[in-house]
Amino acid sequence: MLKVQIDEDHLVVILEPEGPLSETDFQSAAKAIDPLIEQHGQLAGIVIHTKSFPGWDSFAALCSGQLIPDSKLSCSSARAGANPLLC
Repeated sequence: MLKVQIDEDHLVVILEPEGPLSETDFQSAAKAIDPLIEQHGQLAGIVIHTKSFPGWDSFAALCSGQLIPDSKLSCSSARAGANPLLC
């Protein structure tokens, strides 16, 4: 499951993966996030709240492509920051 919270006042998206992620999780997140990107052009920030990045070698590997396939959300659509211990 991928929990998505959107702070429209600050243009920040908070993603909280909980367990294995499915294609449906990504599709649901894209439906919630894409309209905000379309309206404002980009986000001010993306927060990924998780203890680890299962399936990715590091945060940098996660950001090497689109965060959510078939959506407008990528690391370039926001100023992303990372815990250096994860990179």
